[in-house]
Amino acid sequence: MQFPHLHAARVKALGLRAPRPQRVRVPRHLLPTLRAFAGLGLAALLVGLGTGCASRTPPHKLTWRSVSRGVTSGLDQPRREVIRTEAEYYRLWASHAATLQRMALPPHVDFTREMVVVVALGNRPTGGYFVDVVDLELQKSTLRVLVSEREPRPGLLQMQQVTQPYQIVALPIVQARVEFKTVREQAPSRYERKVRDTPSSKTPVRTTRPSRSHNPPLRSPRDASSR
Repeated sequence: MQFPHLHAARVKALGLRAPRPQRVRVPRHLLPTLRAFAGLGLAALLVGLGTGCASRTPPHKLTWRSVSRGVTSGLDQPRREVIRTEAEYYRLWASHAATLQRMALPPHVDFTREMVVVVALGNRPTGGYFVDVVDLELQKSTLRVLVSEREPRPGLLQMQQVTQPYQIVALPIVQARVEFKTVREQAPSRYERKVRDTPSSKTPVRTTRPSRSHNPPLRSPRDASSR
């Protein structure tokens, strides 16, 4: 007779027979199938762990330098472009400097170690428009370029001239797919910053009153003689 609910030491002290563990017998023809399922489960677990670790890796921030930036250019159409060769760079610079009064040589870029990213807004009716490369990050096989486009606030006086905001940056060579992300905002004007820094007209102004002196007022000698 077996007593599975009693402790093993108590069963031994009472001279009873301890319960024997029951073994599950699997038919031999099912062993290859069970082993295959076990192998697939282990492989799926390893793949899931690898995917989780890869997705948790933070993006790698890249350093870049600004080659040229301004609001007057021959790039009269919006552009988001990556340049990897010197020939493409010289063609870009020829298009950029076509409308400039003085033709200048392009800034030096070593294409054995660097590549170029170009962002341009094209023709804009007035001043107050700007474009900037804000951030560059590499995540897996994708290079993400964060671009900020700023436009003037309505109702403010701007330069009445057609502008072509642009920026050209150089960064280390990356063999990855390039993805541009644009953030649009309104740029604060200098007048707004100046008004923001000056005190408000509603602020009470303290006026200093002349101090009263306790010394008697001075009298002329004529007044003293009349007395």
